[in-house]
Amino acid sequence: MNVDNSVSWEETQVLRVHTLHTIERCVNKLKQIVDAPTDAGPTYGGCPDGTGRKHVEYEYGRLHYIGSERGSEFSRNTTSSFAELLYWIMRDITWELASDYEQCHRIEHRDSRRISFPHQTALMNRISERWAVRTADEHDTTLAAYPFADATDGTPGSPLIETLPT
Repeated sequence: MNVDNSVSWEETQVLRVHTLHTIERCVNKLKQIVDAPTDAGPTYGGCPDGTGRKHVEYEYGRLHYIGSERGSEFSRNTTSSFAELLYWIMRDITWELASDYEQCHRIEHRDSRRISFPHQTALMNRISERWAVRTADEHDTTLAAYPFADATDGTPGSPLIETLPT
C-alpha cells in the first residue's frame, strides 16, 4: 500500500494563515496586558508598506520576524519556537512603550536608559517573570558594553555621545 503523505499547496496556505492568525491573537492579548496601542507591533504574513514596521512570516514550520524598510531587509530572526517569537515581538513593543515613557519623564543630562530600561523590564514582568529576567540580562549586557553616561552639560562632547558606536 502506497500512502502519499505530501501536503498540498492549499493545505500549506491554510496552515500558514491559521498560524499567523494565532500569533496575532496571542500578541493582541499580550499587548492588552502592557497597555500597548492596538496598532503596536508587527504585521502578519507580508511586508508592510515601507514604514520600517516589522512583520511576521511563516513557512515550512519556521517563524520569521523580519525588519525591512523601503524593500530592503535589515533584520531577520528565525525560530521554530512560538514562545521565542512572542518574546521578540513583545520585547520590541515594550521597548517602544518604555521609550515613550522615558520621553515623558526625561531627566535632563541623565542617560535615558536609566528610565527606559527599568520601565521595559517592569512591562515585561507583567507578562512573564522569566521574560523580565531575560530583558534585564539583555540590558546588563548592553550596559557592560556601553555603560550609563550622564552628560554634565548636554553638549555633543558628553560621555554618552562618546560611547555610542559609529
